[in-house]
Amino acid sequence: MSEKDRALRRVQMSGFAALETALFLNSHPDDENALNCFNKYKQLNERAVLEYEAKYGPLTHRGQMDNKSWDWVKTAWPWELN
Repeated sequence: MSEKDRALRRVQMSGFAALETALFLNSHPDDENALNCFNKYKQLNERAVLEYEAKYGPLTHRGQMDNKSWDWVKTAWPWELN
């Protein structure tokens, strides 16, 4: 597995954990442990996205920060990756 693949995997895993914890919090809003867990994985995901995008470019249109060009569409689409 390449470093790029590992970086993307960190984005996916931390995003999944944050989303699943958020869904749990919908039915258990007073669970302090779950809230702490959500905040932890949300931070990990934000950091993982920033690190990935700094090295490999934006993951989505939201990562296109400079608004001077629309270069993110010039990279391979998910179904074009090896």
